[in-house]
Amino acid sequence: MEGTETGTRKLAAIMFTDMVGFSALTQSDEAKALKLLAEHNEIFRAVLGKHEGREVKSTGDGFLLEFPSALNAVQCAIEVQQTLHDRNLIEEDKIGVRIGIHLGDVVSRDGDIFGDGVNIASRIEPLAETGGICVSGAVSQQVENKITNQILPLGESDLKNIATEIAVHRIVMPWEGQAAPKTKRKVPVQLLLVAAIVILGGGGWAIYSGMNLDKSPQAVAPLSESQELVEKAKQLIANPMAYRETWFTAKELTENAIELDSLNGEAYAVCAQASFYIFEHYKVASPKEIDAASRMADKSFQLDPDSVETLLARFFALSQQRDDSGRQFLVENADRFPADVRIPRYVVNRALFLPEEQANSEYTVWKARADAIDGEDHYCLAAYAVNRWIHSDYDLALELIERSLEIQESTDAYHWKLMTLVSGIGDLEKGRELIEDLPLQLHSEDRIAFLLFRTWYRSGMYSEAVDSLQSWNRPFIEQDLVFYPVGYLRGLAHDAAGSPAAAAAAFEFGLTAVRERQENDPTSIELIGLDALILAKLGQMDEAEEKAQVYRETRGESNLRLELALGNYDWVISYLEERIGGRQSRGLNRYQQALTEPEFQVLRDDPRFEKIMQAGEEWLNETLSQGNAEQAD
Repeated sequence: MEGTETGTRKLAAIMFTDMVGFSALTQSDEAKALKLLAEHNEIFRAVLGKHEGREVKSTGDGFLLEFPSALNAVQCAIEVQQTLHDRNLIEEDKIGVRIGIHLGDVVSRDGDIFGDGVNIASRIEPLAETGGICVSGAVSQQVENKITNQILPLGESDLKNIATEIAVHRIVMPWEGQAAPKTKRKVPVQLLLVAAIVILGGGGWAIYSGMNLDKSPQAVAPLSESQELVEKAKQLIANPMAYRETWFTAKELTENAIELDSLNGEAYAVCAQASFYIFEHYKVASPKEIDAASRMADKSFQLDPDSVETLLARFFALSQQRDDSGRQFLVENADRFPADVRIPRYVVNRALFLPEEQANSEYTVWKARADAIDGEDHYCLAAYAVNRWIHSDYDLALELIERSLEIQESTDAYHWKLMTLVSGIGDLEKGRELIEDLPLQLHSEDRIAFLLFRTWYRSGMYSEAVDSLQSWNRPFIEQDLVFYPVGYLRGLAHDAAGSPAAAAAAFEFGLTAVRERQENDPTSIELIGLDALILAKLGQMDEAEEKAQVYRETRGESNLRLELALGNYDWVISYLEERIGGRQSRGLNRYQQALTEPEFQVLRDDPRFEKIMQAGEEWLNETLSQGNAEQAD
């Protein structure tokens, strides 16, 4: 930094923000304006610290902010706008903000900043739309390929009192289209249809074949633009081959629908369903996020209490309680919608973890109800296969899954087939054969991508294990409330292949991802456990043990991978003996893990471990023999 008589000169990223409509609201309702301003300020200040930003000063209804890098500034802006967008979906009084960012020289003096860099940022901010972000070309160059958001050039702008023209770009938020600034951003229906087809691959056309798009306006009353988006979302998530991007796209469509029509109750209902599904399968949600989705479900009930979509939204909300209340709610209301096959399907799904006899009874009754609606139901077959998998009845699980796939290919069936082969029976050869036949779009489905890695890893094919994640563009694989840093998984494969330098670099990458996520969720016990696990893999045992102790005390139990990485082999032996020797639920999955994963190699010479492995082999053979005998009968 260069010192001057009037201050210190430095390079910084400067952000200007403006709360849209504040002055007009002050004149009509000052109390409401001040209340919204206070909430606006709270949101900004909560996000600012996560990205190393500094509040230089408040401009009344906005801020002048300073960041050490352009990337910090852009990431902060994106999080603020996403937070406000999510808030505005469920709040009647909206908070709209424009953001402008520039990277340039500033002079710092007495806590304030001055210079052309500040002036340029202040001129860029008004070019942004409400809810939008505009940046200079200098910022765009710095963050390109470092953020997932698209960056669109808006051309050279002649900014007031700025001598040279400045290239301006727009950061595209997930709910925005690519229209020029200062226009209402809507997603064209035709574009959504094409996007859905691209997302779902070659089978996408079939999804819309039942929508009667060729009917004349006289035959079918036209839908509102908002409802058209809802219908597209419903069609997306009804597809049996739906996967991660399908659900996120459906959520964005319904968010757009709510913006177009805030009284569309079905839009809130389907958005809540998509949100809860995402939380359950791809993201460990914060209490605040779960509360926001629950309020959407409540809003749908206020606006459209007699819709089946509202019923399902409330079911998903109740299911967050992790008890049987969601299933019971569906059972009590099933007769209201006797022709909707989703209700018996979800009852079967939620009955999976009931006591075995009760689960079997529920399956028999509700599958019959689903079959009566639309022939033999593929979903119920695959769902019940999960129940048999839980009880180590792998032959019947595979039989049910094969029947399900014969009727209809589905993401769930493929997932559980691979899971049964690799983590149940331990037939890695058939697992690899299934991978060869797996529809390509499912390779980006988190649950299946993790199983692809696990199949190659347990097969001793470590290069293939690394390659299976090579194109993964997110720092985590999220699957069923469990998330794995991609760097950690790659590190395991490199370590097993005898490449310590590559393993260390991958583990460091994984640790960085964990700690970045901890900034947004510092109390997450799962992240603390992952932090401890990767530290142990890096050989930083003292710090790893310190964090592991926090994990144990908070959870009231420990974790097999963590204790193994820390070298607590007696604990590991006791755990395996209890699970495998005691034939507890999912004990055979632990047997396959201990049998095939390289980390357990350190236990091979321990006679206690050998005895446990023998017990696991006997258990598996008995299970498969019993299944074969039942099939013969």
